Amino acid sequence: MPFRSRSPAHGDPSVRRAATTDPILVADGDELLRRTLRILFEEEGYAVLEAADGRQALELLRTSPQPLVVVLDQIMPALSGEEVLYAVAKDRHLRRRHAFVLLSAAPHLSRRLRLMRLLTQLAVQRIAKPFDIDVLLDAVVQATRRVLRAP
Repeated sequence: MPFRSRSPAHGDPSVRRAATTDPILVADGDELLRRTLRILFEEEGYAVLEAADGRQALELLRTSPQPLVVVLDQIMPALSGEEVLYAVAKDRHLRRRHAFVLLSAAPHLSRRLRLMRLLTQLAVQRIAKPFDIDVLLDAVVQATRRVLRAP
């Protein structure tokens, strides 16, 4: 499984619950993981949209009537999470409107300087798989706060 169960020592769920007003887009090619994340986020009070590949994710980002927090897998069909982020970086409207969390099972991602610059430019938090659920939920709360501060 690409995640670890909740740990009572990490994070305070009562603090997280207050920040659950914006929708989340879960973009992952793995249907089981997408469904699992949907259930997790819905239990936290989020409305959840899903994309099975990078093209669907990019289309939803372009057409969404509201800002989204995007949980984006790095490896997906059609367009990878990385390719989605490069497209977002080129579009001022998308760049300023949405916030991202990148899930990645790829080792040594930090050695890729161009990608690391992109993640920094877009304020993307990277979470390695397997991930701790509380770490992911905290990252989503931080991304939600970035969306709320966006102009």
